Amino acid sequence: MAVRFFSGSPVIAPGNNGLSYAEITKRVNALYEPCCIDHSPLIIRGNLSDDQLDAMLEKLIRKVWREQGMPTTLSNDLIKHYAEQLWEAITEGYGYDLTTVDFDTPDEQMLLKLQENVYQFSAAKNYSQLKALSEALVGGDGKLREFSEFKKAAYAINQDHTGRYLEAEYNMAVGSAQFASKWVDIQQDKEDLPYLEFSAIIDGHTTDICLAFNGIIRPVNDMFWDQYYPPNHWGERSDVLQQADGTVTPLESIIYPDKIPPMFKKNMAKDGLAFPEGHPYYIGNPDGVKATANKLLRKYGQ
Repeated sequence: MAVRFFSGSPVIAPGNNGLSYAEITKRVNALYEPCCIDHSPLIIRGNLSDDQLDAMLEKLIRKVWREQGMPTTLSNDLIKHYAEQLWEAITEGYGYDLTTVDFDTPDEQMLLKLQENVYQFSAAKNYSQLKALSEALVGGDGKLREFSEFKKAAYAINQDHTGRYLEAEYNMAVGSAQFASKWVDIQQDKEDLPYLEFSAIIDGHTTDICLAFNGIIRPVNDMFWDQYYPPNHWGERSDVLQQADGTVTPLESIIYPDKIPPMFKKNMAKDGLAFPEGHPYYIGNPDGVKATANKLLRKYGQ
């Protein structure tokens, strides 16, 4: 087993650590498939021009080619780029950022947790991207590709990560931040408004998950919300309504859908998460990925 070292922590060479690119692609595509919402093209806004991003990705490709395998370091520039875009999505969804909320308030504490999660996710995303690029060095015949062929395969990988995947992740971050902000308000108002009702948008795009939960009323602090507070899947459109009273839905009458991805069976807002912990990017990551994320958070975070 080939072992390299990254930020003082062992990094297992591709093929021996975590998911293969094919498996990550399969899982991410299934996870990001539009569920109950029509997606329109999203232009990811950021501080980089197209030329700057292209240059950054070209540098990444040449780094993998030069080292002929998994690089010993992540791309801090790309992690920062991803984190900036996803943090923009968080502030869009939340309605505030860390410069506009009061110090030592529930909103500040929630935003700090979300920001940390964004950097952890961005570093894991870059690790998966680098792992995919390193696997692309070898063709289907098991032989090292010519640089021109490797570059073609690498281009497709980078397009996924900086294009359609990042678009889906941006949308997820907006939605997660909205539910996180709402959870803070729910906790502050729960003495006067002690009940929550799951409210789904019913149309031709509604999932079985949201249909099953629509209209359920349970107390704010009920264990039901520890698992089924939205989002319950990618592309969630449902909402929760806080109420002063209501007829509580008996637990025995609730039909629990079997299509909820296990990673979503938790209250992400309660834990300050924008992205679920079971996301394919996280599987098999060495400790150095988290360490790098923390270092960049300290350097670039608000």
